[in-house]
Amino acid sequence: MKKGLGNQKFMKMRLGCVLLLLTAILFSGFWGIESGMIYAKEEEGKKDSEKNEGEMLEPDNLNDKGYDVVYVIDNSGSVWKQQEIRNQAFRNISNLAVGADIRVGVVYFADHVYDTLSLTSMEDKAGSEKVLKFLDMKQQDQGNIDTNIGNALEAAANMFDSQDSSRERIIVLFSDGINENLAGDSAYKVAADRKTEEQAARLKKMKAKIYCVYLQKDRNDEAYLQRLVNYFSDEWDYVPSRFSKVMDSEISTLSDKFAAIYFAMQNNMKYREVNPDSSGNVNFYIPSLGVEKLQVYLDGNIQKSGLASVKDSQYTMWKDKTATFIEYGKPKAGDCTIEIESPDLDGVSGTIACYAYLQVSVDINKKEKGKGEKGKKYEMVVHFYDRNGEEVKIDSMASVEATVIMVDEKGEETEITPAMEIEEGIAKSDAFVLDAYGAYRYELHLTYEDFIDLSYKAEAGSVEKTAPVVHNIEDGKFKGEKTEDGKIAFSIKESELYEDLEGEGISIENVAQLNEANKVSVTQEDGYVNVVADDTGDVNFALQIVDESGMGAEVTVQGNLSDKGVARMVVKIVIVAVLMIILLFILSGLRIRRKKEQLGEMFSEFERIASEFTKMINVCDEEKEKFQENESRVRRALHGEGKKMGVLEFAGLLEEEQREDFGLDVYQRENYEEDILAEGKKIQKEIENAKRGIGIYKGKEESIKKNQGNVDNAIKEIRECCGRASEELDKVKNGYRMLREQNEKLIGKIRKMGIEAGTVEDMLENEIVCKLSIREITTLPNVMGQKGCRNDAGKYIKGFYKLDDVKILGKGKLGDNIGKTGIYIYGYEDEDGSVGLELRSMREFRFGLQRAGNGTDMELKKEAVLLSGNRYSVKIQVNRWEVGMILEVEAQ
Repeated sequence: MKKGLGNQKFMKMRLGCVLLLLTAILFSGFWGIESGMIYAKEEEGKKDSEKNEGEMLEPDNLNDKGYDVVYVIDNSGSVWKQQEIRNQAFRNISNLAVGADIRVGVVYFADHVYDTLSLTSMEDKAGSEKVLKFLDMKQQDQGNIDTNIGNALEAAANMFDSQDSSRERIIVLFSDGINENLAGDSAYKVAADRKTEEQAARLKKMKAKIYCVYLQKDRNDEAYLQRLVNYFSDEWDYVPSRFSKVMDSEISTLSDKFAAIYFAMQNNMKYREVNPDSSGNVNFYIPSLGVEKLQVYLDGNIQKSGLASVKDSQYTMWKDKTATFIEYGKPKAGDCTIEIESPDLDGVSGTIACYAYLQVSVDINKKEKGKGEKGKKYEMVVHFYDRNGEEVKIDSMASVEATVIMVDEKGEETEITPAMEIEEGIAKSDAFVLDAYGAYRYELHLTYEDFIDLSYKAEAGSVEKTAPVVHNIEDGKFKGEKTEDGKIAFSIKESELYEDLEGEGISIENVAQLNEANKVSVTQEDGYVNVVADDTGDVNFALQIVDESGMGAEVTVQGNLSDKGVARMVVKIVIVAVLMIILLFILSGLRIRRKKEQLGEMFSEFERIASEFTKMINVCDEEKEKFQENESRVRRALHGEGKKMGVLEFAGLLEEEQREDFGLDVYQRENYEEDILAEGKKIQKEIENAKRGIGIYKGKEESIKKNQGNVDNAIKEIRECCGRASEELDKVKNGYRMLREQNEKLIGKIRKMGIEAGTVEDMLENEIVCKLSIREITTLPNVMGQKGCRNDAGKYIKGFYKLDDVKILGKGKLGDNIGKTGIYIYGYEDEDGSVGLELRSMREFRFGLQRAGNGTDMELKKEAVLLSGNRYSVKIQVNRWEVGMILEVEAQ
């Protein structure tokens, strides 16, 4: 009941004020009081909603014209041993292309071309099978064993002739990197190199990109192939992603190198490497970003594989020898798991790729009132659509970066990079200012972790100069005051005469007298045009105005000027006072209402932050589980498990110099294990602290809701809560990113430990089957020494021994006579079955093969191979002296 009476009282007060206002107006009209400077003015428009509508844009880093790819495959005698692995690697890359708009051609070459397959589509089954069948070359022609890359590139370039030039053209070259023939004919090499350069220039003209996988062997020219992928340009700036190297000893990784090239040639298509956990699972997330196809490639000793929680009928899976391929069309957004059964999970490799396509529509909207463009605040709003034009609400975990490039009248460019946020699946920018005249364009970059990478570019519009808007006064009533010299002065607001849409400022350049009988002069001051007329009566003049951009206009003023009296001024003051009372009364109610609305908006903002925080915590928990698993794997890699030895145990089997040589000394560093895990644990602790923090602010939010009677205080408190909660959210986002990086680093370290432990294990198990004889020693004239390769039990020595241990006839061991050499000796056997010894040292020594009648070419080395049946010269720095010796190796 009291509330109702209060409202009635309020209404009566408002009605009384209105009646008072009407009375004052009638009173002023009765006495003929003039309000002064009354004239026609343009109506103030509603809130300016001008915007620049963007057209639908396609991603500019995706090729929709298709790809023509020619494999140029070295089949010279030097690569015959790798034929099977090479063929499977090319079959794997071709299996990745099945169903895509890719045409594949093949050139097998040595001195001349062995065989070719013209460009064949991989979109249909018949074409795919034809290509895969052709990639099984086993021919070994003894009459075609030399290498001429130029002949092969010519055959590849011929395949592009008369083909659609709008399709992306790619050459994938596999070679061990040198033009030569077995006869060592220098003229042959010169001619082959010349032809290779000619064909590279031809391919550059065709806009064909050259990719190369280089097989490292004893006689190679790596720099030559690096220059080839850059068309032999004089500038040393070849694209690293178009060149990769595989060591002869690491030939098993060839498929992984080709997979990387397959994705790189598709405009740097992003992909993720397969790293199964201890249970054989690979967990990842498919974002809501227009993913049209998920493609998985697995290689290794795999007994069974598939996608968990996805029906077999929803995806296609096929095998090619050891490789498995999975395609999942239009996958649903969300968590996904690949399940792998394998007795050797560490030996499983492969890739996961999401093929995404999104169109964008970009609106650049002006956020301020006014018709001018320069200096106004704008925002960018980006909507995303699939191929059918259906809008896609993009994943909040995606990243959208925007750049607006202004080109002013002088041609100088300015980049604006407003921050972008994803709200309800739409990307919106913070407000930004276009503060120059000229054209502008924008660039967008949409990414999601290492899966999605889409970019867009477009011309957006221009900021045009706008002339000042004028308001001519045609029948003005002006009140003035007399000056000391008897003239009449009055003022007009600049805003009542003209408007500067850009806010640059307007100046009066000239005054035109349109009434010679009553001339005027004008000045500008503090937003007013001050006018001094010779007398009262008719005034009529024009002002020539110009803004800072040089745009001019003319405004005319015509009316009657009179002297104002004291009585009239008193009445005006009364009217103004009444109006101010009413205005303040109304504004007070509006202010309270607006503050309540603002409080509600702040509560909604806090809930949004808290919701996003919860999602991020779930993602962090998944990454935390991965870290804990990696922590266990680190310990197993360091200390071993069961009968399997860890890298620390292998390090204990070596001497100090060997540990440093094989890179195992780092693992014996004090607190190594704790140090590499410390950062990840610290990040997890910071995430947990942030989690506790958000709980505190959630409790404060409830308290504020219960005590929001004081609106101003409630707004202040909830704004502080939003700020603190936003800081905690940023901490969690940053923590997730950093924890993911730590997991990736740990996986890299685990792999490295496995490789290094495996290397030492192989070395320790390797039998030394050759005897070493020292024929000459410069510091011990007429003395020889030797070390056999069998122990007291008659079995071959395994692992290694020191050069110092070689027995010198009649003088003990070599080390006792000349000092510590620092050289260790290991067994060696190459792929051809040739045996020998390998020297390794942390210090450089001089080494060379002795050739009959040709002397010895000595090179500085830290490791060298001595094959059975040969003599070698070695010079070693021992203490301050250089000791030379002749070493001979003989198999026993």
